[in-house]
Amino acid sequence: MFRQDRTNPSTAISNWRGRHDTAKGWPSTAVSSWLNGGLFGDAFVVGAGVYFGASWRVGSGNPNLDSIDRLLFADESCAAISATLSAGIKGGLGLANSGTAGYFGAGGEGDSGLQDYIQKLDFTNGTVATITPTLSAATEDGAGCANSGTAGYWALGDAGGLTDVIDKTAFSNDATAAITPTLSVARKMLAANANSGTAGYWCGGRVSGASDVIDKTAFSDDATAALAATISYSSWGNMGLANSGTAGYTAGGYPMTAVIDKLTYASDGNAAITPTLSAQRWGGNTGSLSGTAGYWGGGSTSGANADYVTTIDKTAFSDDSTAALSATLTTPRVVCSGFGDDSGL
Repeated sequence: MFRQDRTNPSTAISNWRGRHDTAKGWPSTAVSSWLNGGLFGDAFVVGAGVYFGASWRVGSGNPNLDSIDRLLFADESCAAISATLSAGIKGGLGLANSGTAGYFGAGGEGDSGLQDYIQKLDFTNGTVATITPTLSAATEDGAGCANSGTAGYWALGDAGGLTDVIDKTAFSNDATAAITPTLSVARKMLAANANSGTAGYWCGGRVSGASDVIDKTAFSDDATAALAATISYSSWGNMGLANSGTAGYTAGGYPMTAVIDKLTYASDGNAAITPTLSAQRWGGNTGSLSGTAGYWGGGSTSGANADYVTTIDKTAFSDDSTAALSATLTTPRVVCSGFGDDSGL
């Protein structure tokens, strides 16, 4: 017996088709568009989660990684998806238009140096493609955040030298260009988080040394300026994530720390919280399911470009409690890029 309820679990019964209407054999449409989970075990399973892409080379002489891991929110399992980036990348930037697509912004490509291209990951089928718009400069070690449904913002970081430039990608057509407002100080290896619909925040980073500055970009007009509040510790290579509508979090970084800061969106006040990461580390990547939890993955536990980890920590937004998951990344990653698809389950 053909069970429509198992292949179309989220659709109304009135929208089901008869058996003769269902794709047979090798359908001309993507399997994931008509059969939840796919017809075969290696098909892309649709589901919201955190994507961890690329990495600095793992071990001497090894190339940068082009693989992409995904932590599913539904069961907190982590596995590589079949799609990869077009090349091994380190120090890439990442942001997402939740429910639609994630964007990987350039980075350093092996011996080819800094790149300006943008790759787009379709959340409906897991495919990755390079799009025509590019960042305004070839760069690495920046950060990204998004006004979901509207636009993504990129702090470029290191474009052959520290830069204060912010690029903006319109989600309607992916058009990308630098905006007139800039960061209050040029810096790289900074963290970002966003209160979608309101503002994005750029935290810490590397100037000549470590920085504690928090800049705020208002999504209404892109105006950008430093807040009176700062992060509680100066750092670079720190990580950021958001519980949109409530608070942004900054954690880890170099000099080595496990501290987690919480920025309350209602007041723009920032302070360290009692929970910490499960270990000191810098250079990881993050994503969150707003209203539920944020996830901190990968990074390095030493000051050198070594001691990369597969650890994924979880911060529960209900009480900020933080601990390592049993699930881990499939391979150690540092200065990796990525984003969360916070579109529900």
